[in-house]
Amino acid sequence: MSSGFSMVSDEQTLKDWLAEYKSLSEAALVSYVSNINSRTEVIGSFKRAIESHSENALMDLVQPSCHQIFEFYRSR
Repeated sequence: MSSGFSMVSDEQTLKDWLAEYKSLSEAALVSYVSNINSRTEVIGSFKRAIESHSENALMDLVQPSCHQIFEFYRSR
């Protein structure tokens, strides 16, 4: 894990990301999805959540995060 790992910070980042996505209109979704690559804090938090086998709080966020990523993939 990286030296900047913080379970609380990563958990909040992923929760905020999931909540933000759910609040978007269909029109705003395209722009949001196209800019996700620039959201390095989300990508880093997601990676650490996957790697944190013993951290239940983060593991509980992996499934909804994966679902959201697949929604991006299936969207236009």
